[in-house]
Amino acid sequence: MNDKIIDARNFNYEEWEKAFFSKTYLQIFPQMCFPNELVKEYYLSNIRHKSDLEVREILRRFLIKTTSLGCDHNVHGYLLKLDNEKLKASVDEVEYFHRIFFSPNHTWEGLTWILDLLPHFPKEAIKGIDAYFLANCQFMPDFVLAGISDCTSIIRAKYFEIEHPNKFLLEIEPREFEWLIDELYKEMGYNTKLTASSYDGGVDIIAEKSDIGQKETTLVQCKKYKSNIGVSTVRELGGVVADRKATKGVIVTTAHFTREASKYSEKNPSIELIDYPKLNRLLNIHINAGWPLKMDAIFRARRFKESKKMMPTQS
Repeated sequence: MNDKIIDARNFNYEEWEKAFFSKTYLQIFPQMCFPNELVKEYYLSNIRHKSDLEVREILRRFLIKTTSLGCDHNVHGYLLKLDNEKLKASVDEVEYFHRIFFSPNHTWEGLTWILDLLPHFPKEAIKGIDAYFLANCQFMPDFVLAGISDCTSIIRAKYFEIEHPNKFLLEIEPREFEWLIDELYKEMGYNTKLTASSYDGGVDIIAEKSDIGQKETTLVQCKKYKSNIGVSTVRELGGVVADRKATKGVIVTTAHFTREASKYSEKNPSIELIDYPKLNRLLNIHINAGWPLKMDAIFRARRFKESKKMMPTQS
């Protein structure tokens, strides 16, 4: 059997893809990350055309398994040379040393479990990767560090940057759009209150945070429009924010903003404008990469909640 190492560091994308998905995969160096920045950039820029199964397979190969790496054997040898007192201190204080000493063949606790969070919980998957990185980065070889970074980039590109057409939102009712944005702000950590249609200033949602160091009141206007929103609407919200002494005002729309509206917002940090591309990304991150399929469940839950409010109270 030919087990000659295949140096892929100078491969172009086609060469890498052919080797990576072939029987010679285990001979590739590096195995657990993209071989170079050009291959990485090409793959990420075309990831929307890649199947979920392919993306999962790449993540599965890049994510560290429950295993031992070559460098671990050197560290194990170092630990064996320590006197008893230093050895005890090392294995008691550093979990990596403890695993090497007591389980040398399974030093690295695997990270492939984060695949079970995809595709529905990409944000939580990245949090898991980040926590693993924080705990272990000082002991990781360079190619493992690169692989961890590549996995995060893949998840962001595949699940955060999906471009859903805005027709999904244009087809729903204005109140349903408000429910969706209210749900979004809840997922972003706010306590929210939907206002009545007659609420002064055209504010649809009051979103608040009361944590120490994060106290804020945000006034949100939901605009389910096809046409772009002009500067007069943005100025009016600025007046409402000032009058109510809120932290900021936000306009969320299914369309875009005119140039003048964007310029006004840039000069007024208390105003934030979220057009459809930005909204799509927020929904991907905080609701679900498949948020168009979740809308009906969100709306049913809201209708049920509102129907309960209309029920007569029992004496």
